[in-house]
Amino acid sequence: MSDQRLVSIFILNNLSRGVAAGSMQATAVLADMTGFTRLTDEAMRRGEVGAEWISGVLSRAFTPFIDFVRGEGGFIAEFEGDASLAVFPGSRPELLEKSKQVLEKISRVAGEDISFSTAVSTG
Repeated sequence: MSDQRLVSIFILNNLSRGVAAGSMQATAVLADMTGFTRLTDEAMRRGEVGAEWISGVLSRAFTPFIDFVRGEGGFIAEFEGDASLAVFPGSRPELLEKSKQVLEKISRVAGEDISFSTAVSTG
């Protein structure tokens, strides 16, 4: 990931206009990695290098998702271990299918036997 921002452009733009809180119409996409317990078990078997190994798996899995989210005008609202919540301003129900396609591709290229469950909500 070439862009290492920790705060999204959306939030920075709002802050620059003096908007620090509020509400908006948005679409949220949850991407949850399945099989993570098996990966943590594998990391434990690897001993001292296990933490580095699992960090690499997470990076290979989530970096393309982060790039997808930013490319679609969204931002990552939070990470919860093996899950990520992305927010896209506006009503974007088509993002369920787009997200599934991106996550299926990631599952094939991440180098481990991983997959994702996805959910989308607009409101």
